[in-house]
Amino acid sequence: MRSILALCLLMASLTSTAADYVARKFSFTYFGNDLGSRTYYSCDSAEDMLKEHLERLGAQSIRTSCFGGIQTWGGRLDAQPVSLSARFQVLNDISATSRVVLSSRSRGEENCDFNVSLLRQLLKVMPNVKLVSRQSSCRGSRGNWNYTLDVAL
Repeated sequence: MRSILALCLLMASLTSTAADYVARKFSFTYFGNDLGSRTYYSCDSAEDMLKEHLERLGAQSIRTSCFGGIQTWGGRLDAQPVSLSARFQVLNDISATSRVVLSSRSRGEENCDFNVSLLRQLLKVMPNVKLVSRQSSCRGSRGNWNYTLDVAL
């Protein structure tokens, strides 16, 4: 009898946990306008940055894809805006959160505008994230940025 009750409680908790997650889609294109010049990213680099942000923001079941960016075709270098898309799941509740800080890794980081632009759009589809503060001093791709967030993980 106890094992049946325990099994029922386990199934109920798994069902309620699964219902708390919501599927999300995200698309982002970075044109790399950088103070009169352009900054380009490879798909590998751009996808890695997107996945890192999604993981830190509590996303699960992450699938990303990319096209454009820096590519080599027939020995010739081709650079286009990088376009990212992602599908993932996040909690649809922000009642219990943890403080998360996302920031540039070093002074004068070279991915400043990309990260700030990416996060600005990404936060729009994250019901589990509340923006506490943000600071950025990007001069094109160089600069520093910092986001303080409350994230339901």
